[in-house]
Amino acid sequence: MRKEATLEQWKELYDITIKIKELNPWEHLWDLDFITIILPGIIDPFYCAIMGRGGGNFVISTYIGAEGIHNLYEYLENDDLPYSQLMRYQNNNILCHFGDREELTKQEWQLIKDLGYKFRGRNNWIYFHHIEKGYFPYLLDQAQVLQQTQVFKQLYAALCAYINKEIAVDFEKGETLQRFYSEEEQEWINQRTPMILPIIEYRVPIIEDEILIARLKKQSRTVIEVEIDIIYMPMEIRDKEYDKPIIPRMCILADSENGMILSHAMLAPDDDDVNELLHSFISFILEVGKPRTLWIRDEATESVFIDICEKIGVNLEISSSLEIIDHFIETFNEDEF
Repeated sequence: MRKEATLEQWKELYDITIKIKELNPWEHLWDLDFITIILPGIIDPFYCAIMGRGGGNFVISTYIGAEGIHNLYEYLENDDLPYSQLMRYQNNNILCHFGDREELTKQEWQLIKDLGYKFRGRNNWIYFHHIEKGYFPYLLDQAQVLQQTQVFKQLYAALCAYINKEIAVDFEKGETLQRFYSEEEQEWINQRTPMILPIIEYRVPIIEDEILIARLKKQSRTVIEVEIDIIYMPMEIRDKEYDKPIIPRMCILADSENGMILSHAMLAPDDDDVNELLHSFISFILEVGKPRTLWIRDEATESVFIDICEKIGVNLEISSSLEIIDHFIETFNEDEF
C-alpha cells in the first residue's frame, strides 16, 4: 500500500536539492562522472550522475544498487533498439529534474505550490520521478522521499568537497568519488576509488518436468525461425488496481520468415516475465512444432531459454534488432500516435 510523504518531508528533500542546485554541479561533472553514496545500514550503494554539462536538461539521476547501474550501461550499449523499447533498461532509479513549468503534471505543480516555492524561468522547476519496471515515471512515495533526502545530503557534502578541490578524482580514468560513514572513525569519509561495475547473474530457469520435456522433444522439427520478446507500449494507463500509472507490456512471438505475429499476451506490472516468455514458447512448440531458431534480444532474455533450448535441441541466437517485432512496434506507434 502506497504511503505519501508529508509536506514537511518533501520540504526537507527540496531544501537540500536547492542547495545542490546552487553549486551548479553540471559545470563541474559530466554525465558519467559518478558520485557513489553508501548510507549506513543499507547494502546497496547509490550511484549519482549529474547530467546537463553537454547540453539538454539538468538532471540528477540516482541509480540504486547493482541493478540500477547495470541497467544504465545496458541502456547506453543498446542504442540501436527502437527508442520506445529502451525503457526496458530504465529501472530502479530516481530522477531529479530541473526543468520548465510546462513539464510538470498538475500533481507536481500543486506540490511545489503547497510547499511555498516560487520557481521562475527555464531549468528552475524541481520535480522527482521514480523509475520502476512496468510503471510510468511517478511521484516518490514516503519511503523514497526519506531515502532520497539522506542520499542528497551526502551528495551535497561530496560535491562541496570536490568543487572546493578538497579531493581530486580522475573520472576519465574510471574513478568515482565515494562517500561513506566510517564506524571506526565516527565520521563521513570522501575517497577516490575505482568505479567497479557489478556483474549481473541472470536467473536461469531449469525445467525439471521430465514429462513436459519429453513431449517437447517429440514435436516435429520445423524450418521456422521465430522471434520472442517483451515489448513496452509507450503510453500511460490508469488502473484503480494500482496506486500509480502503469506502462502496458506485451509478450510477442513472431515468425521471422513471413512476418506474422504468432501470439501476443498483455502483462500486468507484477506478472513474471520469465513465466510469460516460457509459456508463450512452450505453447507454440506444442501447437506448431520446434522452430529451427529462436531469436531473442539480449542476455537477460537468453538466460530464460538456455536450459529449455539445450534440452529440446533448438538453436538460440541473440540480435538486438528483431525485424518483425520491431516493425510491429513501429506500426503500433504510427497507428496509436
